[in-house]
Amino acid sequence: MVISKLTPSVKVLEALFGTGYLLTHYAADFEVYGANYNQKMVEIARRNLAQAGVSAYLRHGDVESLPYEAESFDSVVSTMAFSGYPGGAKATSEMRRVLKEGGRLILIDVNYLWDGN
Repeated sequence: MVISKLTPSVKVLEALFGTGYLLTHYAADFEVYGANYNQKMVEIARRNLAQAGVSAYLRHGDVESLPYEAESFDSVVSTMAFSGYPGGAKATSEMRRVLKEGGRLILIDVNYLWDGN
């Protein structure tokens, strides 16, 4: 998996993990945590992780007020969600707050065209 090559870390947080698809690809390699404001997605991701035979510590949480202590993670990952955060500056601040000094913040996002093409 590409993420393992990008993040030689031990403790990883994925903010707004959706159905947990990406988590299923790297949770076996790291101590993985996740926060998502949608409780239904937390439940779906837990089922998907179990089906894949891996686990992560998932919880309900808002990316603008992450439920973790400062400098808790070696890497923070956010994919396909950043443009949907109501307060991008606050979300970025929170991700940096929980990231250890020298850690890696990995943001991957796509700006969809208005017409869906």
